[in-house]
Amino acid sequence: MPDGFEYISSQRLDTLSVFLFANETGERILLQQHAGMSLGVAVDNENRDFTVRQLGDYEIYIFELSGDDYPHIILWAEGDNVFNMISTIDLSRMLDIVDDFISR
Repeated sequence: MPDGFEYISSQRLDTLSVFLFANETGERILLQQHAGMSLGVAVDNENRDFTVRQLGDYEIYIFELSGDDYPHIILWAEGDNVFNMISTIDLSRMLDIVDDFISR
């Protein structure tokens, strides 16, 4: 996680792991891992506009939502795992975090 953020909580279910991080100013990052899911199933684009970008070897989906508690969502897949990063931080900063995450 980026500097200034600390681990708050996590929850693990059969096919879903959820991790919450926050900083002292109240910004939050929620990271979800969905096991055994395809990216096509994870992307609900019926009522949302999104952008598709290439980040390294990964195709990522970027959603910018207005009026939500978490205005930015980034989705990507690794094998049969789909990751969602949902956050209140600036989108460009989120992209840097995702880039670091997938580069490991």
